[in-house]
Amino acid sequence: MLLLWCGASAAAEADGEPDPPGSWGVVPLPLLSYAPETELVLGGMAGGYVKSETPKTHDTTFLALAAISTKGQAIFGGGLDAHLLRDQMLVGVELMLRRFPDTFYGVGNDTPLSAAEDFSSDDFSYELRPMVRAANHLYFGVVKHVWFSRVREREPGGLLASDAVTGASGGRSMGVGVAGTYDSRDNTINATQGVYVLAKATTYRRELGSQFDFGAYLLDARTYLSPGPGHVIALNAFVDARSGDAPFYQLAQLGGRNKLRGHYEGRYRDELLGLIQTEYRFPIVGILSGVAFGGVGDVAEKVDDFLSHGLKYSAGGGARVLLDPKGRVNAAVDFGYAGDQTGLYVSLGEAF
Repeated sequence: MLLLWCGASAAAEADGEPDPPGSWGVVPLPLLSYAPETELVLGGMAGGYVKSETPKTHDTTFLALAAISTKGQAIFGGGLDAHLLRDQMLVGVELMLRRFPDTFYGVGNDTPLSAAEDFSSDDFSYELRPMVRAANHLYFGVVKHVWFSRVREREPGGLLASDAVTGASGGRSMGVGVAGTYDSRDNTINATQGVYVLAKATTYRRELGSQFDFGAYLLDARTYLSPGPGHVIALNAFVDARSGDAPFYQLAQLGGRNKLRGHYEGRYRDELLGLIQTEYRFPIVGILSGVAFGGVGDVAEKVDDFLSHGLKYSAGGGARVLLDPKGRVNAAVDFGYAGDQTGLYVSLGEAF
């Protein structure tokens, strides 16, 4: 989420001298992106940093954004990764407030396009992850997550309007859990080598103030290899699972820019999502580079059903224009093909 830190840091160090410990910088930028789920998005964002106390510890980074889309969607979001006490503590915060017209296709891995029904919701969520350092690059801690949703408009005659789906009119989810992360990447925005792993387990219970009882479990593992200058092979394995009775908007969802490009985000949703995807990034000329990507995955109600209908796939390619050589921040254009769906994505940074 902290997309602009590298740009902010590079701008602050444009004179070639590193910033002194404790110094900070903020860079406001216009936001322009495109995806099938949102169409054209316009807005603004500000990214920044606070320099660490020593050269060998991480900087604190943050991002805030506000945007509207041509589909009538509005979103405000923010994130913070605070490295404290000489990197002995890492505090992550994510915040989201949105009004979001969207499409629901039902639950399962074989829902037809004809099942599409429109709905609109107001959502607010935040997640707090305070963690302590256990070893080099490794942190463990706890998670606090809250999600409020109000479904304002539902298509007459649809599953949501009949209240046949958990959370059809919205609700309140409040959960706590544990988290761990390992991050040895050489760059958090556009890595060429290293490993990143995030694991979380969160339980939502009525005793905590939640209207729903369920568990949420996530594993996001990435590795980066560089076979030659400018060439990068990126691999990502992603598992997202639910137990109990989660609201439909918090089920595991396949699609979008980060999980098998080409599939509409939320086109398939269920209690279990598993996927593997890879990218090959290569130089073309000057500040222009390219990417080829592909992946397979699916959603299912349980593990035994995961392969019952065959895996979904995605493949495609794109171009990158280097905007910030120091931070390695790219403007990205990708086209994904997923059989009966395709997607064009314009954004900043990499998909994973």
